[in-house]
Amino acid sequence: MPSTSFHHALKIDHDLCIGCANCKRVCPTEALRVKNGKAHLGAEFNKEKSPV
Repeated sequence: MPSTSFHHALKIDHDLCIGCANCKRVCPTEALRVKNGKAHLGAEFNKEKSPV
């Protein structure tokens, strides 16, 4: 079975992120979310919610 890993061209530096959501507004794939004042890629956000 093939791996289902994702390659992201974007890396969020959480130390520099101020949670302004500008990145979310301009993201063409709508993959970014802001949670607890920090930006997260959709895949990262879904992993955090996963009960596994």
